[in-house]
Parts: sequence; C-alpha cells; structure tokens
Amino acid sequence: MGVKGWLLDAYPLKEGKVVVWVKTKSGAVRLEDEFHPKLYIAGPLDKLRKLRGVLEASESVHSFRWAEKYVNPGDLEKRRVIEVELTDVARAPHFARKIVRLGGYRDFEVYNVDVPAEERYLYEAGLYPTALIHAEQTSRGLMLSLAEDPRQLDYKLPPFKRVLIEVEADGRMTPSTKLRKLTIRTRRDCFELVGCESEILTQASRLIEDLDPDLVFTKGGDSTVLQYLAYRAASAGVREEFYLSRDKEVLRLTRKRGRVVYSYGRAYYVVPAYRLFGRIHLDMNNSFILAQSGYHGLVEVARACRMDLHRAARAGIGTIMSSAQFYEAIKSHMLIPWRKTQYEDFKDALSLLEADRGGLVLEPEVGLHFDVWELDFSSMYPMIMLRYNISAETINCQCCPESSIKAPELGYRVCTKKKGLIPRVLEGLIARRLALKNLAKRVKETRERRVYERRQAALKWILVSCFGYLGYKNAKFGRVEAHQAVCAYARELLIRALELAREAGFEVIHAIVDSLWVNKPGATREEVEELAEAIQKATGIPVSVEGRYRWISFAPAKTRPGPALSRYFGLFEDGELKV
Repeated sequence: MGVKGWLLDAYPLKEGKVVVWVKTKSGAVRLEDEFHPKLYIAGPLDKLRKLRGVLEASESVHSFRWAEKYVNPGDLEKRRVIEVELTDVARAPHFARKIVRLGGYRDFEVYNVDVPAEERYLYEAGLYPTALIHAEQTSRGLMLSLAEDPRQLDYKLPPFKRVLIEVEADGRMTPSTKLRKLTIRTRRDCFELVGCESEILTQASRLIEDLDPDLVFTKGGDSTVLQYLAYRAASAGVREEFYLSRDKEVLRLTRKRGRVVYSYGRAYYVVPAYRLFGRIHLDMNNSFILAQSGYHGLVEVARACRMDLHRAARAGIGTIMSSAQFYEAIKSHMLIPWRKTQYEDFKDALSLLEADRGGLVLEPEVGLHFDVWELDFSSMYPMIMLRYNISAETINCQCCPESSIKAPELGYRVCTKKKGLIPRVLEGLIARRLALKNLAKRVKETRERRVYERRQAALKWILVSCFGYLGYKNAKFGRVEAHQAVCAYARELLIRALELAREAGFEVIHAIVDSLWVNKPGATREEVEELAEAIQKATGIPVSVEGRYRWISFAPAKTRPGPALSRYFGLFEDGELKV
C-alpha cells in the first residue's frame, strides 16, 4: 500500500540510511530508504585499475564500478571514471583525502565530495521539497515518484501546520538565566507555559507532540533560543524529556560556532543552524529569503533550486544558486569538482585594464531634472549569459578555436558547439520568473497576486546573484573571464541603447549599467514605449518603462567633485517617491 503526500523533510542516518518524512492529509509518515552517496575518482586508467584492492579493503566503500562521465565542464566526450558508493555520507571528506594522497596529490581527482547529503538524495531521486509524491515500500527499497508536474506555476502550498515558539527569561538570555515563560502560538490559539522550568519544558514537549506542527518558527532560534532551551533542560534535569523534533530527538547542546564572512568590504556574522528532525525549523531572524519574499518565496526557491527547506531558509543566495547548478550537473552526467582547478588566465597589465572594468556608467548633471523617463533592462546580466551562452566552460573553449562569436572589446571566444551549464540553469529560472510576473499581472484577487509577486521576487534574487557568483573565486562552476565577458556585453548593449535614444530625439540624462533616464519635451508614453521596443529588438534583452518622473534629483558626492552615481530621488507622475 503506497503513501501519497507532500515531501516535508529528508536527512541521512548513519550507515547508508536516509529518513523521508511525507505529509499526508491524515498526518506525517516516517519512511526509511537505503542511501549510499556517490563520489567519483578520475585519473589515468592504468592507475585507476590499481585502486581496486584499496577500494575493496576500505570500510568507507559500499560498492564501486566503472562509469562514463563528463569530467570537466567543457568536455565534449565522456571519460571512464570509478563510481564509488559510500557506506556513510560522513566518510566522504576523509575518503577523498585518502584517495588524493594515494595518488601523490597529482594522479587522482575526486568529484562530488562536498555536495550536502540532503541535496544528493533529492537530486538522485528527482524530487524537491513540498512536491506531491507517491511513496511505496517494496522489496527493492523505497520507491518515490512525483505525482505532479514540476513545471506547474499554480501549485498550492502543502497543508503544513505551523507554530511559533517564544521564550522569556529572568533577564538576559544566558545559560545560567532561569526560564520564566514559554509561549507556543498557532494560527488560532496561544499557549503560555509558566511554572518551574522542568514543568515548562516537559509540557512544551507534550504540547508540540499534540499539536504536531510541520513548521516551527522562532525569532532567534539559531542564535540563542534553542541553545538556551537546551541549556535550561540540562540544568533542570529534563534533558532526555525535552524535544521538539518529530522523531523525539533530544534537543542537544551544540558546540558549533558561527563564522564571519566578508562581502563588498563588510563583515557579517553567520550563526550556526539549529536543525529539527521531521519538522522544519525556520528562524525568522536568520533567513534572507524569508525576510525578503516570505514563506511563498522560500518554497519557490527550494522547489526551483532543489534545496531542502531547512538549508534554503538559511543559505546565502550563491549557495542556493549552486544547488540549481549541482542538480543540472548531475542530471547532465557532469562531475562536480571538489577543489576548483580552473584558474584565471594570465593577462598582461593592459589586457587586465581592458577586461576588469565592470558596467558602463554615465555621470548625470547634479541637481533637479524635470519630465524624465526611466527605462530598465529586465534581468540584463542573466539574459546576457543565456542569450550569448556565457559560462565558465564556454569562454575560450578548446573545441572552438576558430569561433566567430567573441566578447566585445575583449576578444574572448564563445563556444558554438554546446550550451553552457550556467545558461541551461538560467533558462528555466528566467522562464519561470517571467511566467510568474505575467500571472501576477493577470490575476484580479489581491492575495493571489501578492503570492505570485513573492515567488517571482524570490527568483529575482537568485538571478541577481548568478552574475556575481560567476566571478566568485570559490564558485564550483565560476570563472573570471566569463564574468568579464558579461560586463563587456553589458557595456556594448547599453551603448547601443544610448545611441537609439539619441536617434529618436531623446536626451540621455543618466545611465548606469542596466538603466537609463531620458528626456524629450512633450514625449508621450507611446513614444517612450516605442523606444523601449526598439532597444529590445536591437539588443535581444527585454526592456520595460519604469515610469515618468515629474522631477528627479541626482545628489552630489561627498568625497569628490561631481555626482554620486547611484544616489538619486524622484517623484513619479502617480505620486510615488523613489529614493
């Protein structure tokens, strides 16, 4: 007898097992499946054959066999590699280091090592979070299959139950401060638990078990709340009785530390995640996607990029984008590098100066301007990457030495024989976002329109990041030359847009990367839309009319003479102020 429901959670157990939680109309069902994560060893065939004895004797290896894979992203033909199934996902880094060491750090490369276990399982099963699935336990193991079309846009959110947990302490929330009150809120009810700590905590566990939520929301659960509750449970002597997970896993003290990341010259502290099992813990203070696009946006990116809800809520945009790339790579039989080996090509000083220039910006005249129209390229950089086939492996590829398609100014050759990994990923995301935007315009109901807006906005953040991530040094499928090629195309397209605007009798007031502000006395919206259509036809990139400003002011820079290039404020004709 099979089970039909929505995929809620999946996580590995030790020694080749994974737990899958399926939400049905009558409750959540716990299933187990055999799961041995795969990694791949590439190298000279004669030396790979000598590894047989090592693999047979290794406690980390469940099984191994020969396989045909694209080892490097730009390969036109598959190569023979060894596919290894591990006994346990936790053994992957240790095993990979051992193989690399056996090859003297030169003979062997190991792939698909650091792909998170949850995502590995989803990729190989062809599933994604919140998918409607059919599960059946057979003699061959757990058989999972989709019961919906992954391309559908009008999917309904699963009937997941939600609670919000709030905590009050006798003062500042430290390990030694006593717990005063624990509040559990549902959509309809509010339960306030008070009394001695042991009673509060054990009552909370029983109440969570009775309410049986699928999503547990907190405000600061990763940074303080859950760690604090774990400390107080241990102090009150009810450590084994206090749990929030569906499988009654005890809420444990964690020694994980946060980390500091640097982005655009600023330092950010990233707190460690606190995971529940069988329920999804969502910390509203530690989720960029949740803050920007709400729960609907979170579900959309988790589905589109094949990342479990727990990680998608906390991951950076680049990490979410990487998940989409990993899924496409595995689906295309392409290996995922463990340690990136593709480095920037050598350039002399003049070549570096020409290549490393970013987007085009025109300086506006400081002060007030009246009757100004703003035109924006829609998803300019992702569209360039898609339209011109820009990816790490398509720039200066070995298969097209005579390619006639070259990046403007730089002369980088672009592959003509195969579509790159990045354009393949972007194609689906861009099409999905445009379709959601169109749905948002067509629906009449305000709530439904807001849902579509949140979903498309979440995908916009992924698309915005794909360009920057292309040049990130640690991106598995990134490369600086591809990043520079996109900038070169962007400069050329904006120059073409400026020329068309001037030919149509418009004065260009300002232009910055993918937007331009133009003025023409007495210009009508029809004329401006004709200009947008002409630019779109000439560049192949969608262009929208953002609106007409009654007035707009470009601010002066504080640190140098002239304007601050990206600082302005203006009043649209409908009364909206843009700053």
